[in-house]
Amino acid sequence: MDCPYCKTKMAAAATECPLCRVTFPRASALLGAVPRLTTGVSDEGGLMSLTDANRVRGAIRALKGKFPN
Repeated sequence: MDCPYCKTKMAAAATECPLCRVTFPRASALLGAVPRLTTGVSDEGGLMSLTDANRVRGAIRALKGKFPN
């Protein structure tokens, strides 16, 4: 696992980074909350055409059909 702040390698069970001493609560305060992800297509920049977005939605449906939760 890598430290979320300085990217130093650290053990999975470590409570703080051995180099920068950041803890996970401190990392959240420094870097902000982890973004919440939603399913589907998000095109905040408006770069995709409606046809392309629908094509991606179809591919997502096909994948969900093959690999259900």
